[in-house]
Order: sequence, then C-alpha cells, then structure tokens
Amino acid sequence: MTDTTQKRKEMKERFNARIRELTSTKGQNTQILSKKAYQETIEKVKWTKKKTSSKKPEDYQRLKRYDVLTIGNIEKLIVPVKQTDLIKFYVHTEEVFQIIDETHISMSHAGRNKMSTELHSRFKNITREMINIYIELCETCQKKPSSGLKTKHANSQDCTTRCQVEIIGMEPDNGYTNILIYQDLATKFIQLRPLKTQSVIEIADVLLDIFTIFGAPCILQNSVSKELADNIVKQLYITWPQLKMVHGPETEAYELVSDVTKRLKIWLGGNTKKWTEGLRFVQLLKNSDDSSDKSAFEAMFGIKARIGLKPRLPEYMLPNINTEEDLETFLTAGEVPVSVPESHDDMKYEDNRINIVLPGPSHDQLGFDNMDIKIEDTVMKMDHDALDELS
Repeated sequence: MTDTTQKRKEMKERFNARIRELTSTKGQNTQILSKKAYQETIEKVKWTKKKTSSKKPEDYQRLKRYDVLTIGNIEKLIVPVKQTDLIKFYVHTEEVFQIIDETHISMSHAGRNKMSTELHSRFKNITREMINIYIELCETCQKKPSSGLKTKHANSQDCTTRCQVEIIGMEPDNGYTNILIYQDLATKFIQLRPLKTQSVIEIADVLLDIFTIFGAPCILQNSVSKELADNIVKQLYITWPQLKMVHGPETEAYELVSDVTKRLKIWLGGNTKKWTEGLRFVQLLKNSDDSSDKSAFEAMFGIKARIGLKPRLPEYMLPNINTEEDLETFLTAGEVPVSVPESHDDMKYEDNRINIVLPGPSHDQLGFDNMDIKIEDTVMKMDHDALDELS
C-alpha cells in the first residue's frame, strides 16, 4: 500500500468517525442515513406506494420526501421528481466520503461554498457540516495560505482590451512546428493553435480566426519583441482595414508559456509526439481550472465549462442513454435498465464538467525527456527573418 493510499484510508476512517459523532447529535428526523436506515427507508417507500387505502399522515410525508429509482438491479433513494426536474440522490453515510472526496479533488480543492453548490445540485442530504469536516481533514487545504485577497475579474466590456500572443517552438508534427498561445488578459482565457512557421502572415491569419469569433482587443503584446507585435498588427490591418489595434510593451509571459508546455507534456505522457492532437484538450483543461476564485472559462462566458450529460448523471448510467427519448424516459419514469458495477462500493459519482476526462495517452506517465519543447529558445530567441516580411 502506497503512502498516499494509506493516508487516504486513514482520512476516510477519521471522516467516518466524525460523521458518526455528528449523527449521534441529531434527532430522529435527520436526513443523515446509515446504510441500514437507508435500506429500511427504501423498503418503507416501496411499501407505502403499494398501499391503496388507509394511508396515514406519515405515509404522505414519506412519499413527499422520498422516491425510489431502480438502476439495473440497484435501488437508490431520490427526491421525488417532476417531469422537468433533475434527479437528486439521497446517500448513506458509507457513501459520503467517496462522493465528497472525488468532487473535492476534481474541483482542485475548492472551498466550502463551491463544494456546497456543486454537491447540493446532485445530492439531497450531503450537508455543509459534512463538507466542513472533510475540508478540516484535507491536508492540502490546511496547507493553503490564508488570504483575504481575491482576483478581480473584469466585466464583459473589458474582456477584449488587451491580449498576449506567444510562440512556442516544437518538434515537427504533421507539418506543424510551433504553437501560438493567445490569451485574453482580462479573463486569462487562452486559445492554442498549431503553426507551420513563425511567419507574421500565418500568425495574423490565425489571430483573425480568433478575432472574428471573440472580437478583437485594443492592444496586442508579446514577451519577445515589440517589433513582432507591431508587424502582426500591421499585417492584420492589411487583411482587415477596419481593425485598429496597437502593440503594447514587451511583457513577461514565462509563467504562461511554462504552464501550457507542462500541461501538454502531461497529456503526451511519453507515449506519443503528436502534440497537435492534444492542443484543444490542454486548452480546455487550462481554461476550466478554477483553483483561483473562478476559471478562465467562467470569467469569459459567465458559466462553467460543460461536458454533456456527465455533470448531472452518475457515470454508470450513461452507456444506456443514447437518444433524447432515452433521456426523457429516464427523467420522467425514473427507471432505466443499465449495467452497473458488481460492487456497489465501486460506483463513482463524478462531475466531468470539472473533472474533465480527455482522450489521449495516460496522464500518469510523464515521459518529459521524449519531447523537445523549446521554452527558453522561444522566449529568448525568435526567427527574426519573420520580422522583415513587412519592412
């Protein structure tokens, strides 16, 4: 057993002990359910639904609070749903740690408020007290420096005032030899594009695609050369005379370039050199990282990045929902036959809007030496022949 696995096991034991203490202080009407109480409640709900007469007030209260959803051969306790409602699950105490743990890690160790919002959208009886207990036991969270300062995010009127453009030299892949990094500095939202050359004409052409979708900034800057930024602006004007921009000062961008290359190396995993295939996924991962206040995606668009149905449904439900009719049947009837893990404990509750699982090589194998990404060469040295194209 690795140290990490052992620490996780010990943390789970301490968490469950605290939950037992919490449960002991609650009254009979608590929604914190042991596994035994959870199964008993399911049986009571099923029995109450079968009663055709002589229902008591507590029967109506039970049916108002609970319903049972059958997933394959597993019965889950849920909040009664109307036709347009999303399903909210009740969970028992033996499931709580796994659910909170997976959500917390997928959200890059988010704080209590973000965790509460996320978990309460899917689970009825995971309380703020439970989340607080988990965060108190999380070593990573306890090591975070406390600060009252928060990043100030620009409003939509400021989103395209200034941008950073950087070029990274790469090993050849399908004719491409460079990566263009475009970042909106107000929101930190980035876009990554492959380049075949460091030609100003090609760079301007790629930027034009971005500007005609997201709008153009007022100022364009580059960490290597004001002259390069100026020539890009001039080339953009040749293609689009109505576009008036200016170039800004040389601005340090090593952290941006380093972070992008590090994420790309992790995606490559030492198993492939086809870096062009990973750009769009690295772009999404970086834009979805909400470790500081909010993600760049949310700052730009006002919502978190979404990945289809996965944010709302457990992973094991998804293979049997293939059409809109399947989805409607599931939401209205509350029952769908699916293949589920043999062990109930193996089921995972994931939010892939945040914990984004992307195609590509294994992220656990970081064969950095197999990939030649020339960060220093790019930041410190450019193909200056490109600067003479417009002179």
